[in-house]
Amino acid sequence: MKLKNIRGVLFYLWIFFITLIVLTVVIFNHLIKKKQAGLKRFWGKYCLWGASFFCNLKYQIISLEKTFPEKIIIASEHQSVFEVFAHIMLFPNSIFILKKSLTNIPFFGMILKILKMIPVDRSKYNHDWLEVAKKRFDENYSVIIFPEGTRAAVDEKVSYKKGVFKLQEFLKVPIVPIALNSGKFWPKNQFPSSGIVKIIIGNPVMQKINEEELRMIFNDLRHRN
Repeated sequence: MKLKNIRGVLFYLWIFFITLIVLTVVIFNHLIKKKQAGLKRFWGKYCLWGASFFCNLKYQIISLEKTFPEKIIIASEHQSVFEVFAHIMLFPNSIFILKKSLTNIPFFGMILKILKMIPVDRSKYNHDWLEVAKKRFDENYSVIIFPEGTRAAVDEKVSYKKGVFKLQEFLKVPIVPIALNSGKFWPKNQFPSSGIVKIIIGNPVMQKINEEELRMIFNDLRHRN
């Protein structure tokens, strides 16, 4: 077995270990009605620590804005699992919009519900999830959404799902775009490799935008990379 694969296996074992600990505490916190933001930040931080320690995969954050509004839509490119860890560390008081099928996974699905994630049933064309998102905003959460809807390779051009635009129109809050290059070092269905993931956080976008405008914003951020 190649050294990279050995490091990758050890990293995945670390993720399993730290996740098991965190999930146990999540359930306990839920029972005593304690907020989960600090725990989510801990999970993201130490998963990224594992990526650095075992795979020498580090990260650099480039933010064009020092402060953000309290309630925002975080629209991020999605190339690997790396950004899940990074975003939950950077924005611990946020929740993800995700495929409803993930909530059907035993135990894991229960945790997603406890953490108030927002499931979207792609087989049904309804707006129930928008009402859930509005409820979460009223509870002072921000929302993280991946416009591609799934992981995409670096420089792969995919059509964006309409969810991010419907969400902006419905909630009338700024979009904070995030571009990155994580897929260069952690492609889909592969172990991570050594490198530096650059996470570029753009300025909040106040006005209503469409797919091409969002793509141009991502491209502009990526060129700052």
